[in-house]
Amino acid sequence: MNLYADTIAPVSRTKPDELFLIRMVAKPSPQNPEATEVGGAYANCWVDADDLRVAEAKAIERIESEQWQPTKFDHWEIVCRSCYVEDSNRDDAERQELLERVDEAFEYGVSLTLNCWPIDAPDA
Repeated sequence: MNLYADTIAPVSRTKPDELFLIRMVAKPSPQNPEATEVGGAYANCWVDADDLRVAEAKAIERIESEQWQPTKFDHWEIVCRSCYVEDSNRDDAERQELLERVDEAFEYGVSLTLNCWPIDAPDA
């Protein structure tokens, strides 16, 4: 498997309360029931892993388990619960949603959200 993490110097988290947030562009697999209506999505994965390579592999596995095909690595960053609690650029509802993703990632290893666009979107 060709991973983005293999093209850069190794990246590791420094604290156990940190997660990797990985964003990929994905398209629905042919067997995905949404394939006739959805053109693609940004897949955001919060991953409990010690390094970026492992986090990326887990994110891909989780995206594929939902019948999506990652097509492009878009972004990564290290986040934590306090990062979202203290973020004054987000409203309370958005902070609460992000905190739920963090909790889910620590409980299950990965949390995934798909921000979809329609099949007929101009730049799909």
